[in-house]
Amino acid sequence: MLPMDELIATYKEALNTRDASSRFCTLITLDELGYPASRVLTIRSIDESGIRLYVNKNSPKVMHLQNDEKFEVLFFWPNLMKQYKVRGDFELFTEADQISQWKHKPYAGRLVDMYHSLGRNQSSKVDSREVIETEIAKLADQYSQELLIQPPEDLVTLLIKPTYISAWVNMQKNRIHNRTEYTLTNSQWLAQVLVP
Repeated sequence: MLPMDELIATYKEALNTRDASSRFCTLITLDELGYPASRVLTIRSIDESGIRLYVNKNSPKVMHLQNDEKFEVLFFWPNLMKQYKVRGDFELFTEADQISQWKHKPYAGRLVDMYHSLGRNQSSKVDSREVIETEIAKLADQYSQELLIQPPEDLVTLLIKPTYISAWVNMQKNRIHNRTEYTLTNSQWLAQVLVP
């Protein structure tokens, strides 16, 4: 099985087993000082074309990627005791699926997306939590659930196209875990077994 097929199949299996982490991954970028910066993101899809995440194009993670293209995505699905680390290429763009899915996002999440686009960028500093809650409440007065159907322009799709996948499978019986590293070279996936 090709590594992308394995990742897709494992993701679907995690969803089917209702793994609490099935819809999440950790994106690690390098900040402006060269330190790793990690955050948990919602997985929008994993398919043959790559891994889709929705992000704000003005967020620190996007700025990190634009300054230094090195990144890693970590998936860990505890129900299955499987982990995948992914590196590769990425694209940022707006697509129709993203727009239609945004309409089905919970209202509170749409309000926060709008809040980011109207001046409070992700990770910007504020005096207190109350400031955020007050400002979002005012935003809710302006935008009812019925009116908030068009996503902000700065919400984009981050499409990750893997060129490296490291797979780890926990082998509980003998504790000799399965580890395999896959590298895409000249359109061919090369596999290397690793010592656990």
